[in-house]
Amino acid sequence: MSTSWHPTDEDLILHFYGEADAADARRIAEHVDGCAACRAAWMELGETLKLVDQAGMPEPGPEFERVMWARVQRALPAPRPSVWSIRVWLPAAATIALVAVAAGYSWRAWHPATPAAGKTGTT
Repeated sequence: MSTSWHPTDEDLILHFYGEADAADARRIAEHVDGCAACRAAWMELGETLKLVDQAGMPEPGPEFERVMWARVQRALPAPRPSVWSIRVWLPAAATIALVAVAAGYSWRAWHPATPAAGKTGTT
C-alpha cells in the first residue's frame, strides 16, 4: 500500500467509532498496520477518545435553561416591527387623514360655493 496517503484525525475518529464506511475502514486499518507514525497517532487518539467516553456528560443544573436562553437572547438581533404593525400604520394613516382634511379646506377656500343652476332664492 502506498504511504503517500495518511488518514486524517477525522478519518481515525470515524474509524474508532465504527462510522467509516467499509471500504474506508479497511483502507485505514491496512494503512495503520503498515505505517508506524499513523499507528502511534491511532493509539494516542484511541486512548484520548476512551478517556472522553469515560468522562461522561454532567447533568445541567436547574438554572441552565434560563441562563442559556438569556445569553442566546442577548446574541440575537433586535426584532424588526412587522409591516402590518399598528405602530407602523397608525402614524401613516393619521398623516393621510390630516392631509386629506387640509386639502378639503384648501379646496373650499379656493372654490367658493355657487348656487345650483335653476334655483332662484324665491319661493
